[in-house]
Amino acid sequence: LDKMSLDLDLRMSAANEARDELRVVLGALPVGVVVVEGDDEITLANEAAESLLGSSAQSMAALFPAPVRRAVERASQGSPAVEKAVVGSPARSLAVTATPIGDSGVLLLIQDTTEADRVEAARRDFVASASHELKTPIASIRASAEALEIALERDPDRAPAFAEMISASTIQLSRLVADLLDLSRLEASRMTFATVDLSRIVTEVAASFRTVCERADLTLTVEVEAVDVWGSESDIAVAVRNLIDNAVRYSETGGRVGIGVRNEGAWGVVEVEDSGEGIPARAISRVFERFYRVDQARSRSIGGTGLGLAIVKHVAERHGGKVAVASTLGSGSRFTMRIPHSHDGSGISEEPRHR
Repeated sequence: LDKMSLDLDLRMSAANEARDELRVVLGALPVGVVVVEGDDEITLANEAAESLLGSSAQSMAALFPAPVRRAVERASQGSPAVEKAVVGSPARSLAVTATPIGDSGVLLLIQDTTEADRVEAARRDFVASASHELKTPIASIRASAEALEIALERDPDRAPAFAEMISASTIQLSRLVADLLDLSRLEASRMTFATVDLSRIVTEVAASFRTVCERADLTLTVEVEAVDVWGSESDIAVAVRNLIDNAVRYSETGGRVGIGVRNEGAWGVVEVEDSGEGIPARAISRVFERFYRVDQARSRSIGGTGLGLAIVKHVAERHGGKVAVASTLGSGSRFTMRIPHSHDGSGISEEPRHR
């Protein structure tokens, strides 16, 4: 009897250790795990499950929301089930998978898919928007090419006008493809950081716009002070180029584009100001969205792609910085990009982030 008692104690101790280890493992999982026995009693639920469902339940009848109960009911009848559910405020999307176990039990796995669903929705929207934007210049090129063929046969004097339309649409298509490639590279590539001269980058990029400004009768002013930041020189140059390009495009003939670089605490600051028509208050919060345009017709007429400011925001955020806009309708706009002077000590490169 003493030997049997000792053996039983050892077995119970081993069982308790295994149970405690299982609880630790399940508690560390980001996926919710629930076990429902044949009498509809919940015998196990880890912390993730309680957090995702918003409460703990002792029986299947108390499980919430309804799609979770439906999945358990179908699995208890011998068929694996998958359901989607929305819970909480703000709303979270859950993927619920129920699998039969044992004679009449059900294993319930619950995963938060909110971020994955958001990324997938953003991807679909991006593909749809990009396809639409590419379709516009392609359709214009095709129509102008057909008109050019007819003009060469019937009215040669009109041919140059159609050729010019083809050229303009080709340039627009080229700019759009270049911006799409820039955005794709920025999102997928590995960034190598170093101390870079922000003042030199801005001065060199601004110089490339002087001829364009002269042709458009725009006054271009550049005021810089010595500023070093921690980042990728090529990517910062892309952001600065898009800021200046945006200011030049939306400035009226005879207007002014002002560019400044200065130190501001822990930041290196680039400001680009134009004397254009400004941005309505309703559009301020959306100007950095991909393919968003305040005025669709005007943006296309001046060759905008709708991606320039989205690229600026992406570059700023990947550098640990930020970009903002201040504008008054009828009085122009001022875009401000801030890049940190120094890094946080985590290394000189950042792994690519795929979306």
